[in-house]
Amino acid sequence: MKFKFDAKQEYQLAAIDSVVDLFDGQPNDAGDFLTTFRSTRALPEVDGTQALDFDLSQEVGAVGNNFLLDEETVLENLKVVQNARGLEPAQALKDGLQFDIEMETGTGKTYVYLRTIFELAQKYNFTKFVILVPSVAIREGVKTSIDLMHDHFRQLYPDLPFDHMVYSGKNAEEVQSFATSTSIQIMIMTIGSVRGRGNHLIMNQNRDKLNGLRPIDFLKATRPVLIMDEPQNMESDLSKSALVGMDPAFVLRYSATHRKTRNVTYRLDPVDAHELGLVKQIVVAEATEHGGDAKPYIKLLEVKSNPWQATLELVCRKKDGSFDRQVKKVKQGQDLEKVTNNPVYDNNWRINEINLEGPGFIELTNHGILHVGEAIGNNDEAVYKEMIRETIREHFRKESLMRKYGIKVLSLFFVDKVASYLGDGTDNATADGKFAQWFDELFIEERERFPQYKELLPQDPVELRRAYFSQIKKGVFGDTSGATAKDDDSYDLIMKDKARLLSEDEPVRFIFSHSALREGWDNPNVFQICTLREMGSETERRQTIGRGLRLPVNQDGERVSDRSIAQLTVIANESYQQFANNLQNEYKKAGVAIGYIRKGDFAKLPKPESNGDENLGYTASMEIWEDLKARGYLDKDGYVTDKFTPEEDGFALDLDDEYSPVETAIVEILRRANISHYVKSKRARKTRKLNKQLYFTSREFEEFWEKISRRTTYSVTVDRDVLIKNAVQKIKRAEQIDPLRIEVKKAKLTIARGGTKGAETSSRTTDLRGGDTNCPIL
Repeated sequence: MKFKFDAKQEYQLAAIDSVVDLFDGQPNDAGDFLTTFRSTRALPEVDGTQALDFDLSQEVGAVGNNFLLDEETVLENLKVVQNARGLEPAQALKDGLQFDIEMETGTGKTYVYLRTIFELAQKYNFTKFVILVPSVAIREGVKTSIDLMHDHFRQLYPDLPFDHMVYSGKNAEEVQSFATSTSIQIMIMTIGSVRGRGNHLIMNQNRDKLNGLRPIDFLKATRPVLIMDEPQNMESDLSKSALVGMDPAFVLRYSATHRKTRNVTYRLDPVDAHELGLVKQIVVAEATEHGGDAKPYIKLLEVKSNPWQATLELVCRKKDGSFDRQVKKVKQGQDLEKVTNNPVYDNNWRINEINLEGPGFIELTNHGILHVGEAIGNNDEAVYKEMIRETIREHFRKESLMRKYGIKVLSLFFVDKVASYLGDGTDNATADGKFAQWFDELFIEERERFPQYKELLPQDPVELRRAYFSQIKKGVFGDTSGATAKDDDSYDLIMKDKARLLSEDEPVRFIFSHSALREGWDNPNVFQICTLREMGSETERRQTIGRGLRLPVNQDGERVSDRSIAQLTVIANESYQQFANNLQNEYKKAGVAIGYIRKGDFAKLPKPESNGDENLGYTASMEIWEDLKARGYLDKDGYVTDKFTPEEDGFALDLDDEYSPVETAIVEILRRANISHYVKSKRARKTRKLNKQLYFTSREFEEFWEKISRRTTYSVTVDRDVLIKNAVQKIKRAEQIDPLRIEVKKAKLTIARGGTKGAETSSRTTDLRGGDTNCPIL
């Protein structure tokens, strides 16, 4: 299978142009930046005798990027670019010539920066480029992308020959050919190969094969354009000093999740990507435990200080007397029985301590330590088993649907630990962990239930599943993140044979991993992601869905954007409402604008009387924003107010005549960002206050108080037989104790500027036969 790439994607061309336009004014005929230096090597001593002092030095000519623009010129160019893209124009360059390009995962970030290389070479004659990545996994992914796109770029730029290489200590001498070549040179390296001081790094060592020079000397001499992929993972002081040591002409930083922004040049955030249909739509299948309410259940979701409190999921009694799991904020020392109105928490269930160390934990009187993400009183194994079943079911359904379109379906499992899959085994064939056993058992079971699936995937389940973990040493695997060289062997198949993995000739369809595939790897045909572990970190959900957001490809290598086909199902052990809310919070913490209007949100609207050839720009957009605020449609933070009522007859914004031609488009932008359409707001509760003057001074109150204020004694006679009879009848009429069961619900997520919401599409339940059910307190 050969991938096909679309060279006319407007949003990708906009991202490329945004970078190229930064250097407007740089002459194309500036010539090469030539650096000539001499090596300084002497013959070594032989048997303690100083060798004759021959001069073995050589002249080395490095061909570099001749960058001539000053920072003031680049700043003015940046302001023009930002105004056109709806970004607030910078008043000064932040951290020098470093520029952020923000693109949501799955929208072709690698393609964009690789093609930007050719555009910079074509327009400004820059030829030396270094792509810096944080991990071996991403390095291998970039190399594979270049290999796959090689012919595509040859066709687009036939007059621009190029070479690419992966730097490692084993081939350090290749930096000389990189430095001296006159064609486009692309070097891919990990931050670990240049981060650090002293001679322990090969990059800083004098090399005989380099005439006594260091590899870093050759890199510096070229003044390379430095492209950083996932720069948020290279923010340490040591990493920053490594960048300075390379003396780049300028730095381009590409990521979906910048932690610290510098001179933002282009932005395509998650909401943009979903609204434009550039990524798969997200469906969440939740698998949660219900019933068994006679047993204490506690899950720690979060701890915080100021004030000190823990966020717990508990089984609470509702007004109708039934029980349900609810999220409660609990302070230190509070009685959980009173918090939940549930007698199963009697016997002094309280929080003794709340601690922020590590992920955070609490100490419970009747249990001990409970860390964030952990739970007691639940049935994790039963839930995980049902999640695997649901993933297999969804895979079969998708497989039967996609086969006619020539699209191979892949499913990805993230496991809690490697042993859960491998068990006592050492490879895929011998894996006997519980997840591997459950998968084989449930796959056969589900295939037997639906006759049409027998022909679809007739293979033994062992042939269809594969695991990718980091191999530390022969036969031993670790729960690591794929950031080091020890993971190289683990990625050979998945990183270098992406086309084979997508081919129908390759039987593997189910992939198990720990965390090594969480960043730096994705596959367009991942349609199911099952998380057999707690989602704890602040970016866990966004990282998880990122592995399968890219639009799928068929066997001809063509992208398929049909919304009915391009859907990613996440099988999670939290409710879809929680998943949607947590995902939205992750977006907000990352700076994604959700629920409010930014001052630049109208910048891309067409300028009136420009025939659509010119956009309004940031300055005009800010004027519209201020006008909307002045008229009461936006508050000071950009949130849409209750005054915005476009559903009422005769509603109009009444903007200045200059912007009246685009008023309809402005109303639609406000409508999409109005969070009230996604989150139902509660009316503020009013506290009832006692009117002391009304009661304490009235005659009626005095008469009432006179009657009830006297001391009264009561005696009660109880008929024992009648009491027992009534108690028996009461017990018979009591509400049935629900058995333990797993409920699986599916909901389609909508990610829009107004917020993230879910709408249920299906539901099923499975009883846990043989599960523990305690007798309730009657």
